[in-house]
Amino acid sequence: MSPATLQRIAGWALLSLGTAVLAVSYAVVCQRTGSLWPWTRVVHEDGIRTLLATVLYFEHGARELLLDLVLGVAVGGCLLFAFPPAARKVRGEDLTPGATGLGFAFALSISVILVGAVVDVGLTGLRDNLLQYHTRPFAALEWGSHWRYHLLSRLALILGSLGLAGALRLWTGAADEGTARRGLAVVGGSLVAYAAFTVIFSNGLRAFILPVVDPVYLGHQAREFATHVLATLPIAWGVGLLVVRPAWAPRADGGARIVAWPLTVASGAAGVVLGLYICLAALSKDSASQGQTDDLAMLIFPHFFEHIQTYVVVTVLALFVYKLASKTRST
Repeated sequence: MSPATLQRIAGWALLSLGTAVLAVSYAVVCQRTGSLWPWTRVVHEDGIRTLLATVLYFEHGARELLLDLVLGVAVGGCLLFAFPPAARKVRGEDLTPGATGLGFAFALSISVILVGAVVDVGLTGLRDNLLQYHTRPFAALEWGSHWRYHLLSRLALILGSLGLAGALRLWTGAADEGTARRGLAVVGGSLVAYAAFTVIFSNGLRAFILPVVDPVYLGHQAREFATHVLATLPIAWGVGLLVVRPAWAPRADGGARIVAWPLTVASGAAGVVLGLYICLAALSKDSASQGQTDDLAMLIFPHFFEHIQTYVVVTVLALFVYKLASKTRST
């Protein structure tokens, strides 16, 4: 079986996992609401939003936007590191097929979220959500609080993606070493941006302690981690594997494998350990009891629909970054 065929199989498997999780979540919502068409039934943990309103929760999409942008850039860099494309040039100019369309799709997805949030909560509400003031409904506004509710979980996702990229890189043996290193640099840039935003949205040492020990913070991060591991990353990586066309020619030497191996293995292991800590700590502290509903199923499964906008933003941005960063200069 050719590497390209294996790549397509892996892509369809990941995309199928993400869509299957959404299908199971829909089935659970149907069972809990007693309806096969629950779009107008209240399903959100706040006890107010219907399933349709949860999908169109643009205020939430706005507050997730910075986090989603960092993750989308990281996944795009990981894709480029694992699957550097074959160089394509026409008349001495860069050729990046699909970049314009992906850029338009990305701009459109961001615009829909921002305009929708303005319609929902006005310009002041949009500003407060973008600046990470909001956490749960009716909670007091606090600078950077929303970012801190994702501090460990989003870092685990980025590190885990880099670990996956390293494993795929070792498997593919793709030829364009320079472009692969550029992808690694993009991932590094996303981590620098993540660290910078963490400092910006901090409010002292307490901002770094609570996400590690507080049951409310841990519970929120555990649910976020599960949502993105089971849906966001499989969808983004699955679509990416189906779309990208890497150079499959073997490398002349194995130097890249030696460079990639310790870094990506360490990153992947750190992501797994961090994710396990979040989930186990949340269980040990009974974080589920701190949720806005006592129904554990309705606390978890509608949340997959709350992040529909995340799936779109992260996937489209990852492909856009992949296309931009893989541009080759003619000599």
